[in-house]
Amino acid sequence: MIEVFAARGRPTRRWPTVGAAILLGAVVTVGASPQAAFAGPGASGTGAADTAARGPAGGVATRDKAARTKVDKSRRAQAKSTPSKRAQPKTVPSKTAQAQAQNDQAKQVQASPAPRTQASSAAPRARITEAGQPVVTSAVPGNGYVTVSWQSFAGTTEYEAGIADATGHSSLGVKYVGGNVLQADVQADLSSGDYTAYVCATGSFGGACSELFPFSIAPTAPGQPANVDVQRGPRALSVSWQPPADGGPVDSYQVWVTDNGDGQRTDCGPVTGLSCTISGLVYPDTYTVYVDAINKAGHSTDESSGHRPGPQPPTRPDPPTVTPGNGSLHVTWAPPADPGDGIDGYLVTANPGEYECTPDSDALACDLYGLVNGQQYTVQVYAYDVEHANRVGSETVTATPSVGPAPGAPTLTSVKAGDGKIDVAWAPGTTGAGITGYTATASPGGATCTADTASATGCTITDLTNGREYTVTVVAHGAGGDSPPSAQKTATPYGRPGAPTAVTATAGVSSIVVTWTAPANPGPGITGYTVTAEPGPATCETTENRCVLGAVAGTSYTVRVVAHAGNGMDSDVSAPSAAVVPTAPVVSAEPPATDLTLTTDRGAIDTAAPGEQIVVIGTGFAPHSTVTVTIYSTPTVLGTAVADADGNFSKAVTVPRDLAAGTHTLVAQGVDPTGAAHAMKLAVTVAAAGGGGGSGDSGASTLPVTGAGVTAMLLAGGVLVGAGGGLVAAVSRPRRRRA
Repeated sequence: MIEVFAARGRPTRRWPTVGAAILLGAVVTVGASPQAAFAGPGASGTGAADTAARGPAGGVATRDKAARTKVDKSRRAQAKSTPSKRAQPKTVPSKTAQAQAQNDQAKQVQASPAPRTQASSAAPRARITEAGQPVVTSAVPGNGYVTVSWQSFAGTTEYEAGIADATGHSSLGVKYVGGNVLQADVQADLSSGDYTAYVCATGSFGGACSELFPFSIAPTAPGQPANVDVQRGPRALSVSWQPPADGGPVDSYQVWVTDNGDGQRTDCGPVTGLSCTISGLVYPDTYTVYVDAINKAGHSTDESSGHRPGPQPPTRPDPPTVTPGNGSLHVTWAPPADPGDGIDGYLVTANPGEYECTPDSDALACDLYGLVNGQQYTVQVYAYDVEHANRVGSETVTATPSVGPAPGAPTLTSVKAGDGKIDVAWAPGTTGAGITGYTATASPGGATCTADTASATGCTITDLTNGREYTVTVVAHGAGGDSPPSAQKTATPYGRPGAPTAVTATAGVSSIVVTWTAPANPGPGITGYTVTAEPGPATCETTENRCVLGAVAGTSYTVRVVAHAGNGMDSDVSAPSAAVVPTAPVVSAEPPATDLTLTTDRGAIDTAAPGEQIVVIGTGFAPHSTVTVTIYSTPTVLGTAVADADGNFSKAVTVPRDLAAGTHTLVAQGVDPTGAAHAMKLAVTVAAAGGGGGSGDSGASTLPVTGAGVTAMLLAGGVLVGAGGGLVAAVSRPRRRRA
């Protein structure tokens, strides 16, 4: 193979040796090597080409300028007509041999010629002269350039340093430097990937190029996204940004926010654009916004804190109701079905003329005044969001102000006096139209209350004097004027009644009798009293000045009373009574006379066995009072119970084990809700001890045993103890030893 060089010594194509001989004719000897044909400085001169240099001979090459010029011309012609399997570099236009020689001589004198930027479409192929070829020693990527270094190549007047893709097919940058320079910064805007560097030398030897020098640029993580901007939306944040100013290229962005309160994270992405909207946020929480630039080498995050999404606006109000008046429109409406994150007021407009009215606070009505009668107006209601920043309008309705008849007189339905006030109620009149509100007036004094809607049916007149009688009337207001006053009603305000006095508590059997004196200031009249025992929970309510409370025997009580007035107000609590201690029911020698029957948890029973447990149930006793349960013939108290709030009790008792066989009576004794004696009984037949016949199993515990049976048991126990002692003595006596 041989290589044909254009001017500057850069090859455009390699040629087979035989083909080159045919192309060049007598210029190149068949079989001559490219080193022999283009020998560089320091060639030995021993080959055929060297012979041609020393003297003429048939068919040998002559290394003069004319021959090089002919080779250059032939090479350019062949490069244009012969297709290549790979992209060929662009070449500098050919020059005459004389111009080329002059240029070479000038470059040998000038160390650093003016740089050139014309780059080939492909990197030059490696070219070797007799002196060898240039050698690239390093290629170091920089910011927008690659620093290429090489070894000095003798006789060089100019170097071409270049950067190409990994295959060498596409040139990405080139720089020309003088022959005494061994390093060049080749401008090339490269991303991560594989590349090659090369250097070509031009001099008296012609031209020679290095092998492609491979190098790589490792991927780098992108820098932080720039100029992050956050805009508020309804329960949303819209985020935009600019690409990072440094770092590697960005593959995608991940955007998210975190709630500064609960740390909840909400994502948007990954995205390849430069904006993203994150919805579904909570108003008025604040959030921190994060934008993360990502590539395969890593990521870089920018954050922006303290962002609050906008409030969700309310839905549209329904179309308003408009009542025409004399030069006015009375507008009412319902609140939006969904208030969003809150409503901060309303605005009503009428056009033409841009009339407006703003209701007070959360009112749902207002009046547009100063309108022209007969002129049709378009009316619309707006609801503001909670920040009063945005508003949502209803559909429009039309109405025309006009003079109409005055409404009819309302019907005053009730007046109710309170503490310095009177509650007034009415019904609308049956005639007239365009009612816009009502006014109630109390005389003397002229105190009033107003209602600003046509649908109102009451208001309260305040700041009145207690104990003074007032006459009350109501007037309706309408587009055509005011109605006549309603019929009159009278009422006298009163304050709270005074507290009852002289509260006296008298202890009774399982009860307390309480009396007191009515308040000196009854207000509008006392309707009742509530009496409370302390400790509780016993209470009673009455309209009289006397009350009986059930009580637990042996407990110390005080009592207080509250009065209730006809105006719905209560007095202060009275002073407490003196402490009293109720007594327990007295057990008589004989069963009390009563027709009321006790029962048990097993219903009515008529037999029982000694030691048997029975749950006794009774009713009709004073609430929270003590009840004593006794068994006769010989009265034996089996236990006590406290009645519940309904006056009922249940108590588990045990039939004494030594109770004589025969008929006996279970009795429950206490008081009824009035404090009168109250007793109930149940007759049972008790079988002999050990004889069976009971209504159930014996209980786990036995109540006290009375009567002769106790003596018998004690005597029997003494006998058994004595016998046991003798037995122990006998067992403990030592045995005699046998001799």
